[in-house]
Amino acid sequence: MSNVPAGVEPGQRAAWVDAARCMAMFFIIWLHAGAAPGWVGEVVGGAICLFYVLAGYFMPQVPGSCARRAGRLLLAWLLWSVLSAGLALAVEPGAGFSWARFVGLGAPAYNTPLWFLRNLALYQLVVALLLWLRVLPGYVWWVVVLLLGCAYAVEPAQHVGLRFDHLWWVVLGVGLRGVPLAGLRLWLGRYAWLLVGGGVFLLVQPYVLDAVLGVAWRRSALPVAELVAVVGFCVAGVLGERFCPQVVRCMVPVGRCMFFSYAAHSFMLAPLYAGWVPAFAWNVWVPLPVLLLLTWLCLLGQRYFPRVLALFLAR
Repeated sequence: MSNVPAGVEPGQRAAWVDAARCMAMFFIIWLHAGAAPGWVGEVVGGAICLFYVLAGYFMPQVPGSCARRAGRLLLAWLLWSVLSAGLALAVEPGAGFSWARFVGLGAPAYNTPLWFLRNLALYQLVVALLLWLRVLPGYVWWVVVLLLGCAYAVEPAQHVGLRFDHLWWVVLGVGLRGVPLAGLRLWLGRYAWLLVGGGVFLLVQPYVLDAVLGVAWRRSALPVAELVAVVGFCVAGVLGERFCPQVVRCMVPVGRCMFFSYAAHSFMLAPLYAGWVPAFAWNVWVPLPVLLLLTWLCLLGQRYFPRVLALFLAR
């Protein structure tokens, strides 16, 4: 069983995928910077789901390799947690130490992105178990439908702070592994405008039914907005690679450092959390310099401290 998706060579990168990662990270930092418009929160939900889908797509399909990858993610999460807690205690020494808050179980961690790293590692352990039981990849679409129904039929139980409703996105990525990246790119490019139109329709149809037609519409619990955002990021990456290749070329290194940016950006946004919240242009100017600086720091660290950065990047 191959460790790489169909049509993907080991170490191969797709520029449109890294561009999609870059754009998704931009919206996450925009939201966390404060004073963002309300719709950004919906887009950020899709950005998180995009990362989960890509994690499933590029996840090793051998149980042992998948479990080792989960172990590296847990180590990276622990290291980022120690760094986050240490900085928090240095800034607020009188705040005290809470183990639950430190590891993010039952309470939010100091560093906002840490829950994502922890959940991603645990999801990989679940996938490793399903691979070992030979449920995946043969029954992957049955598992996707089952998890989707369990996550959204009722309010998901958030035991020990774990978001079970995101697990199906990872398994969805595992299911998409059979489609080569080149095939995905071709399909997204060919039907880009149809996908954009369908996404707009899905987003506005509840308002049209309620306000224009006067039809009572009970909003579905299914993650429609997240799905539209995931497809939207991918389409934007493909179209950007086709029509603005130089722009995408500049976005590629930022997308490749996404893990570092996700885990570290709240440290740079700490002054905003302390009360300095500029409202100019909804803080749209904040994500770009933060992303660029974090990318530079990551590349610098990989050059001079490769082994240390490898631990923090779960490599």
